[in-house]
Order: sequence, then structure tokens, then C-alpha cells
Amino acid sequence: MLKWAIAAFIATGLFAGPAIGAAGLEPGQKPLANIGVGATPCGSFNKIYAADPKWANDNFMSWAQGFISGANAERGRGRVILNAVSPEEAWARLSNYCAAHPKNAFVDGVTVLYRSLPTLP
Repeated sequence: MLKWAIAAFIATGLFAGPAIGAAGLEPGQKPLANIGVGATPCGSFNKIYAADPKWANDNFMSWAQGFISGANAERGRGRVILNAVSPEEAWARLSNYCAAHPKNAFVDGVTVLYRSLPTLP
């Protein structure tokens, strides 16, 4: 039941927000830069993590890995070394970021993590 409540909470925030249609933005709509669990505010992430750590780890970490992999592919030269930190260390950094910055989005913590990784020559 709790997992469904968490999923409904996230889906409401994601799909109730503005969407970009084929004709462009409607008046008053704001463009979305991120979708998925990464757009979740850290304060909400903290509550989800406290309620169901495994679900949070599985879903948020998967989103983070995909975001970082996509950013890395787009980057070309100077790509970051994705396995420079263990998944456990990456998760600890993301969790700590959200604990310290509850008003920021989860993606902001992922960006901080990404920028902290060493780059390939």
C-alpha cells in the first residue's frame, strides 16, 4: 500500500505539471527541464527514503545513473569516470545532499555528484 501511495505522490507531481505539446506551451505553462523521480524535491525524497529505503534506492538511484550516463554521452570529450565511486558512496552522497538541501530537487544533488567525478583525459 505504501509503495502505491509513494508512486501516486510522485506521479501527481510529474503529470499534474505543465506538459509540452506539439503546438508548444500553453499560456502560463512553464517548460520542464527534468521529469521522473529526479524532479522530486529533496524534502519529498527524504520522506520517501524514510518510509521505504529500498524503493527509494532502487528508483532514485536508477534515475540518477541514467541521468549521469546520458549527460556523459552528450559530453563527448572529458567524460567523467562513472565508476570512480561505488554505488554505495554515490547513494550516500545523494542522500546527504538531500538531507542538507530539502528545498532543492533531487536532480541538483545528482548534478553535484556528476561534477565531482574525475574526468577521462
